[in-house]
Amino acid sequence: MRGVQGNGSYTCTQGDSGGLVFTINDSSHRQARGIVSANNGTGVMYWTEATDILNGFGLKLNPHQ
Repeated sequence: MRGVQGNGSYTCTQGDSGGLVFTINDSSHRQARGIVSANNGTGVMYWTEATDILNGFGLKLNPHQ
């Protein structure tokens, strides 16, 4: 799992597990990163990376590569 510090004490809350985690880059494009796994109660959210999930099932986003 990876972790990120959120703004203040709120990054995710009870019931958010399994929700989409994404980033917004400089050109306002959104990129899926993974799914919410946990919150430690102090504003740190943990998530499972999309690549780790895909690798766990032996999947690839582009099987032609």
